[in-house]
Amino acid sequence: MRAFVRHATDKARSLGITSCGSYDSDGPDFDEIVSAYVSVCEESRQAGLPPLRVSMQCGFWDREDVLDARLALAPSGRRLWEDPVWGAFLTVGAVKIFGDGTLGGRTAWMRRPYLDAPGSNGFPLLEPDALGRFVRKADAAGMQVLVHAIGDACVDAVVSAFEEVTGAGNDRCRHGIVHCQFTTPDLLKRIAKSRILAMVQPIFLADDIHIIESRVGPELASTSYAWGDMKTLGIPACYSTDAPVGSLNPLECIEWAVLRRDSGNPASHPGGFYPGQRVDADTAVDAYTEASAYSAFAENSLGRIAPGYLADLVLLDRDIFRIPPEEIHGAKVLETVCAGESVYRG
Repeated sequence: MRAFVRHATDKARSLGITSCGSYDSDGPDFDEIVSAYVSVCEESRQAGLPPLRVSMQCGFWDREDVLDARLALAPSGRRLWEDPVWGAFLTVGAVKIFGDGTLGGRTAWMRRPYLDAPGSNGFPLLEPDALGRFVRKADAAGMQVLVHAIGDACVDAVVSAFEEVTGAGNDRCRHGIVHCQFTTPDLLKRIAKSRILAMVQPIFLADDIHIIESRVGPELASTSYAWGDMKTLGIPACYSTDAPVGSLNPLECIEWAVLRRDSGNPASHPGGFYPGQRVDADTAVDAYTEASAYSAFAENSLGRIAPGYLADLVLLDRDIFRIPPEEIHGAKVLETVCAGESVYRG
């Protein structure tokens, strides 16, 4: 485990990443995994270099005893390892729940049957009553809940569960929907009203763009992967790549948010896939930095280059706000700085 953490840390640094949310455990081995992270943090400190900042997501399927063990670590944001100068590097993240499957496998839970599989709507991995009970229990303990939800029926069920504890904009625990791919205007308005986090992966379009309309049709496709609408409605959206499912490189994810097309095959969607859902580079970078820090309860120390904030930053070989968007993915990391210390030079 320590070797894996070291390798992942080196890879992240080379891509300009200083912080991440990591889903490492969905069973009774959580303490062992924490111990491995702590060991690597201690090694890094002895070497004079800050480690990788990690918010540890605590996996949970349907065993309530596992959930109870996770809630004993509450609240989210609790520090498990920190340095007096460099700040916190290992914190308790959210309880992670899987609500449905995937678009590729037609297991994402949809309101309507798949166009290319009329006998199937996908299915929930957790019944709505159980989901609501677990959300209420975690919220009462002060633990953030993140739910994997791709299909619009699953997003609906998750929003309903969160609405029971958030009220109108009460986001004390900052609950979130991971992926939040298939949405309709009514769902997006409810998400905005309750200030539910949308934790999305624009790079997923690299694969999904070829099958979305054949699976769900143009009407639902036009209001899904809805990063533009999320910005307009003020939904707190934070971006990631969901590595190792997708590339860990943030620049690839940012380019997909801005272009919504394959830069290597521009003829396939010249203006982008439903271009009204595109965002500009400033919005995409903010979603990776400020919004992601907010999702981890670290918005007062991370996510901005400003007085009083920890000096985590990356130097690139070009200005991604000025170059043609199709060149963003080609930018190279010259240096990664964490807590004011250089941890990688390209």
